[in-house]
Amino acid sequence: MNVFRGKATKQLLARLMLLVIFTVMSLFLSPVLLPGNQGAVLAAEPFDGLVKQAVRNNYDLYTTGTAVDGGWGNFGAVDGYVLAGAGVGLEDWQKGDKSFQEELLALVDATLANENSSSAKRIAYEYILAKEWGETEKAGQLLTILKERQNKQGNGSFDNNAFSDLPAFAVLGRAGVLAEFDQAMAITFILDSQDKSSGAWTNTWQDFQTTAQAVRALTYLKSFVEDKAEELATVQGAIDKGLAWLKDKQQSDGSFQDASGFDDPLIDAVEVLLTLKTAGIEFTDAAWISSEGKSVVDYLTEKALNEDRTFGTSCNLADNTWVLKGLQILGGNIDENTVLAIRISPESLRLSENATAQLKAEAFKLKGTWEEIAAGVSWSTGDVNLAAIDEHGLLTALKAGNTIVKAGYLDLAKQVVLGVTESSGGGSSGGSSRPPENKVRVEVTVTGEKGENLFSGRVTLEQKEATVFEALVKTGVRYEGDSNFITAIEGQKNRGMNGWMVKINGKFIATSVGDYTLRTGDAVEWLYSTDADNIAGVGGKPGDAASPAQKSAAEKNAEEILKELSAEGGELKVNLANTANQQASFSSQLLARITEQGQGFQLENGKIQVSFAPSALLTEQLSKARAEEKTLLNFGAKALEEQERKEILATVLRQGCGLADIGAQVVELRAEIARIEEKDEVQIETISGFHEPVQVTLDLSELKLSAEDAALLTAVRYEKDRWGNLRAIKLGGTYDAASGKFTFYTENFSLYSVVKAEDLLTITLTIDEPEVLINNKQKKVDVPACLIENRTMVPLRFVAEGMGAEVQWQEDSGMVEMYFQDKLLKLAVGKTGPGLEVPAMIEQGRTLVPLRYVATHLGAAVTWFPSTQTVMIVK
Repeated sequence: MNVFRGKATKQLLARLMLLVIFTVMSLFLSPVLLPGNQGAVLAAEPFDGLVKQAVRNNYDLYTTGTAVDGGWGNFGAVDGYVLAGAGVGLEDWQKGDKSFQEELLALVDATLANENSSSAKRIAYEYILAKEWGETEKAGQLLTILKERQNKQGNGSFDNNAFSDLPAFAVLGRAGVLAEFDQAMAITFILDSQDKSSGAWTNTWQDFQTTAQAVRALTYLKSFVEDKAEELATVQGAIDKGLAWLKDKQQSDGSFQDASGFDDPLIDAVEVLLTLKTAGIEFTDAAWISSEGKSVVDYLTEKALNEDRTFGTSCNLADNTWVLKGLQILGGNIDENTVLAIRISPESLRLSENATAQLKAEAFKLKGTWEEIAAGVSWSTGDVNLAAIDEHGLLTALKAGNTIVKAGYLDLAKQVVLGVTESSGGGSSGGSSRPPENKVRVEVTVTGEKGENLFSGRVTLEQKEATVFEALVKTGVRYEGDSNFITAIEGQKNRGMNGWMVKINGKFIATSVGDYTLRTGDAVEWLYSTDADNIAGVGGKPGDAASPAQKSAAEKNAEEILKELSAEGGELKVNLANTANQQASFSSQLLARITEQGQGFQLENGKIQVSFAPSALLTEQLSKARAEEKTLLNFGAKALEEQERKEILATVLRQGCGLADIGAQVVELRAEIARIEEKDEVQIETISGFHEPVQVTLDLSELKLSAEDAALLTAVRYEKDRWGNLRAIKLGGTYDAASGKFTFYTENFSLYSVVKAEDLLTITLTIDEPEVLINNKQKKVDVPACLIENRTMVPLRFVAEGMGAEVQWQEDSGMVEMYFQDKLLKLAVGKTGPGLEVPAMIEQGRTLVPLRYVATHLGAAVTWFPSTQTVMIVK
């Protein structure tokens, strides 16, 4: 044994061990691992991957049509500010002839042109965005608007609305410009808005996000009272109470959730993260660790991202933006070469049989360039019998028909529709000009919810199967439903009053898509309609309705009662008070017979009365149900429990919508189609709407309302928007002081109540009648409302200005612009667009626009009464 070699080896091992120990100790003592450097440590791959996904999500929303108007659920300055902070060049995000940056700066210009139309919160975010982009003049003008507002209010606020003012102060504090405002008055306003018992903001509604924003605002403002011990102690005390209230809402997974459960925990979690950073508190502090040892960062890394790559519980734009802000705080980054989207060139493909085409895939990178992908693309076709494609993108058309061509790259995918035409014998890519004998050739387009083209091309059908349904099948697009009723195309499902409609040669059809026979040359247009004038219906979904064998005696008797009443010719009325689930079930055939006899029917349940006109059930959706066996129509009406009522009212009223609770019940109205399948399994389909609005009467006699309160009453429909946010839609109505009953009309069922409104506007007009009623006062219009292609067209300026919007005519561009609060709507005369099938037009020197389209953008509800051709607008 060589003693010296063994000794040398031991010395080497000892040195290596010391090196390992030194390295490990260096890591533990590294500054990045000490408090204050937490972001640097956590800015590793998990955060970078989440940042990439959040940016991708917003890029996808922008390029597929989400508006940039600062409105609810649309892009605004806060989204631009956060994206710019992540290093995204928004001047490179293009949609049409404008970039995202240009559209955001147009919002700033709109605010400067009409400063009273925007909230302080919006102006503050537009200020910080303009400052970020070096738009110093515009930033200065926005700051001046806020300073003048604060001076005018006289109580330290901007809008005298804590839900707008507190986030504005927090944003201005982050921008470092609070020195330009009256800090003492601002502090007084914020402290006065705090609920002194709980420590939350505000003193009218304890709101999680507003509390976090108030804590941040006071944290910035307290530097201005550091030399005043008593005032500093008061401010710090308010901050501490607010922080304690926030901490009390932490969930076991590290997230935060408001007591009522309506907030998105992701947004609340990021609010806390931003607040802790502002207050100089480490998120690893033991005080901010949940009962299961989880921090807010654990929640963001473990639970914020959903399986479908959306974020949070709302899965919307706000979630993308807020998680991105939170990840920025933690040090998350995104590389300029990150691929945000891919595309296939050419985007429109039509080949004749045996023809070939070379396709290429391109990637859009964060740095703003489209670059061809040289390798790593996975190519495929939907039907290998119709077309084949090799690994290099060489496409070969094999057989006439339609299919998709798909390119996959990294974790992204893109597909285009390929139309293969029959060979004309001469190799022409266009096929023969006339279809073969016993064939029918039609043009088909499929347009999605956001106006995107899902298919455009020609299909050839067997003459004996030349129906609208078969034409859809031939396109190769994915669909759900059958020849009677289509419920989804390419994953876009019918929702409520929105869904798939079809036009033949520019006109809607009322028959089943499996019954309408096509001829050569017809143009078939499938489109996703968001116009409630078009009732498309929704697809069935599992429910918990009882099978016939499980129905109670009361439910079984409901139909018998209706039959007897119908035979006697008496008033058709069913009391739901004694039925199971306060619901009655009838065969669709029975209600069809009643409708044909010109009879309506009525449901009662305690203080609720629901009356259906004879024509109410004459819809395409219900016509289909009437032709089916083992199909029931379920109708229900009941009042919610008091706790549910309070939670709903509290959620809506905290939004500063000008509504006040009067103590009226919140009632749930339900209308469903129940299809009984094998083994008594039941499929439930919501009845999406009625041909004639349904009359609802609520008994308010026990509330003892004053005459002043009674004059301000309105019915409201509570519904969730596409992002899951609860909102109240004013419907108007009539109060009978003698009976204490309130009556209103609705076109579809949801949750309803009666509240008091600070401002209520009702406009009633009738087709071709020059007289209109505005808050029950008669007024004449130069051009009356009229029907064009089944759309109610109205004079824009009269209706828009009647609802408080400002209208401007841009003669050089032929555009009409409407400004309402923080919303901007632009219409081009003679041009249609997504959701706008009948364009604005000039008639007798007046601009006519589709009423429902405009009113919806202005936040008004529109109810159409076909029997009298009357429209009621409520805002």
